[in-house]
Amino acid sequence: MKKLLIRNTLLIILSSFSLTITVFSQDRTVTLKANISTETVSELKKAKGWMLNEDKEWVSLENTIPTSNLGSRYKSLLDYEEYGLGSDNFNYFKLKEISYKDSTYYVLIKQYRDGWYKYKNIRKGWRQYKSHLAYVFDKNELSKLKNINDSQINKIEIQLIDTHQVNYTAEDKAIELIQTKIKLDKPLDKNFKLILHIAPYKEKNIVQFQIYIAYNKRIAGINSSNSGKVKQYYLKDDLFKHFYYETDYSTFNKFLNIQDNKTN
Repeated sequence: MKKLLIRNTLLIILSSFSLTITVFSQDRTVTLKANISTETVSELKKAKGWMLNEDKEWVSLENTIPTSNLGSRYKSLLDYEEYGLGSDNFNYFKLKEISYKDSTYYVLIKQYRDGWYKYKNIRKGWRQYKSHLAYVFDKNELSKLKNINDSQINKIEIQLIDTHQVNYTAEDKAIELIQTKIKLDKPLDKNFKLILHIAPYKEKNIVQFQIYIAYNKRIAGINSSNSGKVKQYYLKDDLFKHFYYETDYSTFNKFLNIQDNKTN
């Protein structure tokens, strides 16, 4: 009789425990995130940056628009530590597909050299890293490249859905973070534009260009603290009288197709 009582008591406890689990448990939900393809649609890895310095002399660096803070007397410092970041620089621009739910978009990823001084006040202990900028937009936006005119300065405005910056991080980790942070359900204010400022000269086999963000005439997407003096020229065609990147026509065309542009 005692054993039966103990058995029945255990059954009651187990039944209560089971009921508790049923009442208070809930299904686990999975938060959807964007997925950036491992494949690259197109990329740009090489261009020369040009800057008209304060002494009215053109200076250049590979993949870097030199800083405007140094005159001709200090040209030897152009690629030194923080100065070497220039007014802007890049290691590459990569165009990739990014998917979310049932839709696919483009994401343009810019990797650039970044850094800081461990002892900022005395400018000692320079630390250099890689940082990333990501620009997400609808695929159809690139159809605007069909409106580019050869031998002219063209300003193409790409409507941004979202943008994100990841500092001091390797590429794989940066892409992982971008996928987590990018918000495609809540697009940015329509005033956020990715500006493709492009001046192609097919006969000369060159393309001059700048890529940056504009929001109500405020400029972003240029990555160095040395860029303050030159921001006044962005969004204006006069920009190309002062600084720009330059690469050969075929290299740029493989990155962004301007082959079918108009000729005056």
